[in-house]
Amino acid sequence: MAEVSRFGRYEALGVLGRGGFATVYRARDTALGREVALKALAMHLAEDPEIRRRFVQEAQRIAQLRHPHIVTVHDVGEAEGQPFFTMELVEGQTLAQLVAAGGGLPLEQVARILRDLGSAVEYVHAAGLIHRDIKAANVMLDAGGRVVLMDFGIVRALDGTQYTNTGMSLGTPEAMSPEQVLGQPVGPASDVYALGVLAYQLLAGRPPFTGEPMRVMYAHAHDTPPPLETHRPNRPPAVYTAIHAAMAKHPSERQPSASAFAVRLHVVPRAAPAERPTQQSPSVTRTWQRPHQTVTAAETVVTEDLLPTVPELHALDAAANSSAAPTSHSGVNGFPGVSRYPSMSLVDFLLVVLATLIVAGIIAATIVEKR
Repeated sequence: MAEVSRFGRYEALGVLGRGGFATVYRARDTALGREVALKALAMHLAEDPEIRRRFVQEAQRIAQLRHPHIVTVHDVGEAEGQPFFTMELVEGQTLAQLVAAGGGLPLEQVARILRDLGSAVEYVHAAGLIHRDIKAANVMLDAGGRVVLMDFGIVRALDGTQYTNTGMSLGTPEAMSPEQVLGQPVGPASDVYALGVLAYQLLAGRPPFTGEPMRVMYAHAHDTPPPLETHRPNRPPAVYTAIHAAMAKHPSERQPSASAFAVRLHVVPRAAPAERPTQQSPSVTRTWQRPHQTVTAAETVVTEDLLPTVPELHALDAAANSSAAPTSHSGVNGFPGVSRYPSMSLVDFLLVVLATLIVAGIIAATIVEKR
């Protein structure tokens, strides 16, 4: 079958991606003169009323969402029996392409991506929806670093409304939660699980489980993921703990929300602050007036505070009145704990007292003789 080149007013310029469910084209809106991404349902599926309904509802659901990290839907239509809808054209690459080209990403970049993506997923949940297919191939990173969540093809409403066939276990094997694999009810915790798998993949450069699809699905439901630190060592333990918690088998053991998980990836160790060398400023002279005395002293200032403190005043008082280390007594001129007198030993003190008594005795004797 020849490739379709036109969908109403949209001219197909090339294929951006193709899957079993739909094909995404790069197209030009001839009415508005802008390029868009056009998603067209595969022709062999267009005859199935249920699939057509799901396809149109995907467009309608995305069109109701307004978030900087969720792709914007412009229009929905049908051309020659083939349903399609158009979205903003995101120039960039998927996270899958990014990892395939360069392996694991720096932790700081992964934390930023998950922060933006977590915000988008939280918004989706607040709108009453579950994405159910969050994976590296469904997240774009544009040239400016903007994270964009794409493809809501198997979205499910929290009120139980199905946009897939009842009882089907749908999703991408590499990111399916245990409850998806087992066909159990899914909730926001399933998207948290997928975010944990994505974070693991972005850091390790590979998903936690690989191999044949059925084997990968079994592993998600029953096996413990290999420790992330074996693939990406020397990262903060809290990051490993957060990612493995998000991939817990039971939904209740995961973080309570997408944002609660994303914020835990920002536990990036900060470099120890460098010791600030003590910078001495030029010597300055300060003068403080005290009762009956003026003390002037030169000192070196090591802080930016130019107001005198009690310890500074004590030091200045000691410097002004004694060149030797002061002893602590009752104080001088109202400043407790500062003495004018240098410290001395007990022997020296007794000798001074004895000399004083001798001198006093001589003076007294002389006065008596004169009388």
